[in-house]
Parts: sequence; structure tokens; C-alpha cells
Amino acid sequence: MFGQDPIIIRHPRQLTVEWAQKVLAQHLTDIQVASIIIQNIDIGTTTRIQALVEHNGPAELPRRWFIKLPSLSWRARLITLLPRLLSTEVHFYQHIAQYVPLVTAQALGSASHWLGTSTLVINHVEENGGQAGIAGQALNLEQAKAVIKNLAQLHARFWNKDLDNEHLRRLKGPTRQLEDVLGSLLAVPLRNL
Repeated sequence: MFGQDPIIIRHPRQLTVEWAQKVLAQHLTDIQVASIIIQNIDIGTTTRIQALVEHNGPAELPRRWFIKLPSLSWRARLITLLPRLLSTEVHFYQHIAQYVPLVTAQALGSASHWLGTSTLVINHVEENGGQAGIAGQALNLEQAKAVIKNLAQLHARFWNKDLDNEHLRRLKGPTRQLEDVLGSLLAVPLRNL
């Protein structure tokens, strides 16, 4: 539709072998996808899907995928209409993740359409040695310490620095300030989804 990127999808039922093949073709053209199995779907401000993708590619090409789509919840779509949260995350993986001093997920595919539709495909955090969290579940003391340490490293990298790179300027420009205000205003309504 309107010449959009072929990896952009709107619903989990569009997660087909053919779609997964298009995602992997961005990396290597001779890979064949055998199956895609949805393991979990979580609907909140975005629709988050965990899937297992069987393919004949090299071992370093992930088989456990985390896919984010616009929310299937009409209420969440209405609340997040202005900030376009997923488009911001796609921008992060396309342009900023390489500058972050922490281990980040590997972006297998990401695309945004000017109408606000976005799709993000990353490897599952556990493939990088991370631990997947569960929304609404409290952190234990060790997890909380690790989060604080990582946040300190992240903020130290960018705090009071001149951001010459055009993509990094977004971290302190008017878009970021708008996102901060909207995030504060929407925190309670989004928490109650």
C-alpha cells in the first residue's frame, strides 16, 4: 500500500514464512525459512510478538524473534496517536543503537511508513544474554541494581555532550522535549491499559 516497505505488517496473522523470508533477505539472499511459530502475543501500547523462526542460515542469525507492531488495542492507538512510540523505536534501532554503550538487540528489520505504521523485528533479548522481563512484575534487588547501572552508563555517554550526529540531535531537541511532556501526561492512562 502506497509503496510501503514489504516488512511492514499490521497484524500477527501476517507473520508468514514469506514475510520472514523478506526480513532475512535483507541480510542474506540464499536463506530459506521453513517455519515461523508464534510463541506469545502481548498487546499494550504496541503489539509485541515472540516468535521462533526456523531457517537454514548461519547460527549467528537469530531464530528467536521479538516483533513489534502498532497496538491492536484501539484505546492504545488513540492514546499514542501523537507520539508514534513505535516509529521512535524504529528510529532508535536504525540510527542510534550503534552509539549506545550497552548491549542492544540486533535489528533484523525495521521500517516506518509516513502514515504512522511501523514494524520492528529484533532478536530476542535472551539471545544476547539478557533476561526478558514481564510487564507488571517487580524487579528483585539484583535486577534493580543492574537497571540503575545500565541507565547510569547510558546517560553518562550522552550527558551534556555536543551531539554532532544528526540522528543523535534528536536526543535533546524539540522532539525529545515533546516526547518527555507527552510521556509524563500519558504515564497513568498507558499504565492502566
